[in-house]
Amino acid sequence: MKRWTNREARAGVTVSPASVNNELRSQQSSITTLDRTQLPAEFVDEDNTEAGAIVRCYSLKAAGSASGEQTADRDTATVSNGWQCVTYQSGVCNWTNAVAAFTLADWKGGSLYGEWSGNALINPAFCATSGNIFPGSPKYLRLRILVNGTVFAVRRGVAHHEHFRIFGVQRYPQGSLSVQLQFNLPEADPNDILRGSGVGNQNIPQAHLYGQRYFFQGRFR
Repeated sequence: MKRWTNREARAGVTVSPASVNNELRSQQSSITTLDRTQLPAEFVDEDNTEAGAIVRCYSLKAAGSASGEQTADRDTATVSNGWQCVTYQSGVCNWTNAVAAFTLADWKGGSLYGEWSGNALINPAFCATSGNIFPGSPKYLRLRILVNGTVFAVRRGVAHHEHFRIFGVQRYPQGSLSVQLQFNLPEADPNDILRGSGVGNQNIPQAHLYGQRYFFQGRFR
């Protein structure tokens, strides 16, 4: 008589429920704990597993330029002691890509985790304009991540000179995903200082992003 995992079959070729359950649990454990030495030859070599990997990571240490600065709307007419970055003269008062949109290729469908981090400056003078008689009220550089044109994650952002990190998790169907990392500069107050004084009367930097990096991880079905 063939032995089951824990018991022999009962007389009359009937088995107890516990015997069947134990056998099924044993088989399941054997399947889920296979290592490469137990799989067929060349079953998990690089040629046939890369495109169908269970987990895939997409990352870039410095999004955009070599220093991770934003590549959108870099005003070259800023004051000499300031960054060439976003100013109101460059016309940015809506959602704008911090860097060029990029693609997460060979997406197989499933759960996507993503994060975008870096450093950001928003002009501190925003909270102490010349005509303001009340306590300063910071304006925030809002941040968001779009995937295939829909909001993946969004946050209020920073109001001074500080580090930021935005992250989220969503599920997406199969197909390559287009990602946009965007910021939103608040509207200018009538009393905001927008231009410098003196020779050249250069534009005042308003928002600057640098040291950016992103990381996305796909956990496929």
